[in-house]
Amino acid sequence: MHTSVLINASQAVVYAALEHLFAQAFNCSPAQLDLPVTVGDRTQTLVRQPMDQVTLTTQTATDTNTAIYALTAEDGGTRLSLDEVATSTQWSRRLNYVVFSLPLIDRVAKKQLRLRLDRIKHSIESTGASC
Repeated sequence: MHTSVLINASQAVVYAALEHLFAQAFNCSPAQLDLPVTVGDRTQTLVRQPMDQVTLTTQTATDTNTAIYALTAEDGGTRLSLDEVATSTQWSRRLNYVVFSLPLIDRVAKKQLRLRLDRIKHSIESTGASC
């Protein structure tokens, strides 16, 4: 699934805000974000490509979920895109992911992704950060 939002801030500001949000979520400093975090049977790994992309991969025994946040300079701001992909080794879970990609259900999931991006946008723009 894919969605995006235009944020009225530079790529550097958006990237720094993403790092800060992930550091808060992982309860660590931005310098420690490259270390995998394991909670129970779930391992989360963050891969950063400064100013361009942040990839969060969550793995369980059977599933792998990947969220890619990509930053692109556009119209005096930054377009933040979010792509999510899920796979599984279990056929029933794979089927579930296929069902959730159907058009009507896909709209609901895209709306949730868009809300996530809108919260990030509001967080960045409300701090007065700009280009």
